[in-house]
Amino acid sequence: MDGPLTAVAARSVFTSGCNPAGHGRPLESGCMARWMGASATRNVVNRLCGIGLWRRHLVPAPAPAATIGLMTSVAPHAPLQVNALTLESPAGARITGFNAAFAPGLTLVVDEEGEHKSALLHLLAGEAAPAAGSVRWGGIDVAALSAAQRAARIFWRDPREPWPELSPEQWARQQAAHHPGWRGADWQALVPALGLDEHRHKEMFRLSSGGRRKVLLAAALASAAPLTLIDEPEAALDRPSIRQLRAALAAEARRCQASGRVIVVAHYEAVPDVPWAQVLRLA
Repeated sequence: MDGPLTAVAARSVFTSGCNPAGHGRPLESGCMARWMGASATRNVVNRLCGIGLWRRHLVPAPAPAATIGLMTSVAPHAPLQVNALTLESPAGARITGFNAAFAPGLTLVVDEEGEHKSALLHLLAGEAAPAAGSVRWGGIDVAALSAAQRAARIFWRDPREPWPELSPEQWARQQAAHHPGWRGADWQALVPALGLDEHRHKEMFRLSSGGRRKVLLAAALASAAPLTLIDEPEAALDRPSIRQLRAALAAEARRCQASGRVIVVAHYEAVPDVPWAQVLRLA
């Protein structure tokens, strides 16, 4: 097998203990379950993965049309652990019993409807306590961390929030002060690569939405934060910048294996040309 493990949200989803970095085409277990049935799916995947760690997760749902459950394989030693989490969208749709483990490397969360991914990132960042379940980084509840502790461990900025009246360079200096592992050389390389050179000293409000997104992406990668969260990285980007971003993510994936860094990227569609360690689908 030659690709990441893909988990699909469904009413009843099978989850595998396979190594997410194993080889093969992405395995959408929810689709297999729907087409083949429980026993056939379990037998096929056992032969493919060589193990028998499948289990069925049934989600209790008082409102069937609005509730989605997702169960993913859990690696007990992964630094970021999500257990029995409940996510609610503004429209009232719910994801219940969300379990996931994020090992070092890049994880892509695909949410085609865009209903839950941002809420998930906010919870992973510890900005709020979940209504149900827990999010732990290194065994510590992230919601219990102080703002300073979160800043030292986590890079996260909602791209929809208003920007301060600072230039990209001024804002980057602020980020360097917050993140002990800040890589100034990476920032200096990413700024021209993403076409930001001429905008370095402009106030952020003078930049286009794509320009502000590029500033955020360059800082996210340069932060070297142990946990880095990125929402909709390719929104409003031009094609050359998208190619540069994917190349930068691919390079960072190789670094993560040595540094232990966890990067979680949420998007409304698949992002090719990046060696994702795992792909989670909220659907």
